[in-house]
Amino acid sequence: MRRIIYIVLAIAIACPFAGFTYAAAPEPDYPTPALTVLYTNGEQGYFSDTQRGGENVIGADVIARYKKNLEETRPVLLLSMGNIVPLIPKGRDGQRAIDIMNAAGYDAMLVANNEQKLDIEALAETANFVMISDDENVYVNSDYIQLYMTFDFPDLRVQVIAVEFPGGGSPEITAEITSQNADFVRRLRDDFNSDIIICLSNSALSRQFLNDVPGIDLAINHSPGASPLIASVKDRGTELGQIDLFVEDSEVVINSFDVLTKLQFSDAKRDPDVLATIEKWADPAPTPKASPSPKATESAEPAETPPPTEIAEATELASPTPLPEAEENADNSQVFILVIVLVAAAVIVTTISVVVNKRKKR
Repeated sequence: MRRIIYIVLAIAIACPFAGFTYAAAPEPDYPTPALTVLYTNGEQGYFSDTQRGGENVIGADVIARYKKNLEETRPVLLLSMGNIVPLIPKGRDGQRAIDIMNAAGYDAMLVANNEQKLDIEALAETANFVMISDDENVYVNSDYIQLYMTFDFPDLRVQVIAVEFPGGGSPEITAEITSQNADFVRRLRDDFNSDIIICLSNSALSRQFLNDVPGIDLAINHSPGASPLIASVKDRGTELGQIDLFVEDSEVVINSFDVLTKLQFSDAKRDPDVLATIEKWADPAPTPKASPSPKATESAEPAETPPPTEIAEATELASPTPLPEAEENADNSQVFILVIVLVAAAVIVTTISVVVNKRKKR
């Protein structure tokens, strides 16, 4: 009987260690996406968490660094759904947004309502990324704004297009626009031999739209919540959308529509070039007025404003402590399981001993 007790105790003690060995084993390889799409929506001038009112902003400097990390393993497109300037933009807002987006590595942007209040043609000329629009009054007479753009990666061709959504008109007009969209997408697929077609729209796209216009692999909408099959994120730089696309037997498969917030980037590193561009366009801090000395005959000189780099460093020091890593949580869970198993083993051994003693007394 003692031999049985020893065997049970040995098995109970060995189980948690076997679990530790399994947890430490490498995870199975996750298939690499054929393309990852990152997208933002309605920045309205919010490109940094250090600017006034930007406490929940992820930051273009963080997004740029994240994009570069992903590009080590797969092609990545960084897109903006437009409204990159405020509703009532100032003269410097447009060029500030373009300079920051250039530094961050944006690939394409959908022209929205706010941009059209500025000299959008002049801004498009300075952009290192393509601007697209579904408004004929914008792209037909423009040298820089287009209806679609082709991106060629190794063994992969991607079309990013702007499509007008036929909403609010008569059934005849709706049917005509839908037919034109379907022909447009079909010609792109045939003429350019596209592998993936991504549609950007300022309108509230619907599930019916995707059914009526076959050939669109991914639709990103400016208005959140239009359809569960259409991607969208909140504005003012508070969310970053991420979509991984896989190509299997010439069919495009989307795994999930992920929405990332500042919480996921609490300990992320910043791209120094983008950070420098943000600081270059930062509004100067207000100069405090020096209180005059009672005996002074001349006005005191204003206090010096700290340079932007010191402001950025102070902001980073004041940032909240990052959340514990997943590995630490896993270790704590394993220790907790070990304690439970050992307690259970002790209870089993005690119970067996009591039973054996009772039998001996009989």
